[in-house]
Amino acid sequence: MTLYDYFKSINLNEIDRFISEEQEENISLEFKTVNHPNYNDQNREFDKKNFSEALSGFLNSNGGIIVWGIKADKNQKGQDIATAKKPITELT
Repeated sequence: MTLYDYFKSINLNEIDRFISEEQEENISLEFKTVNHPNYNDQNREFDKKNFSEALSGFLNSNGGIIVWGIKADKNQKGQDIATAKKPITELT
């Protein structure tokens, strides 16, 4: 399956699986949350930096998928894993 095909297959069941199985981030998969949906200048800059760092990493590899709305925390091995849904409730 290509990365594009995998992207098209991601749905809420897959997102729930990421969390229940503590899916690790990897070279082609990143989990991100929005700092805060009620943007002010500080939040806007944080979110821009967060996005640009993930995008830059993918540009230096073979590409990847950023899934917004999933919180990632470090596990005991120091790897980022999916831990919770953090939906974006407001977009401005």
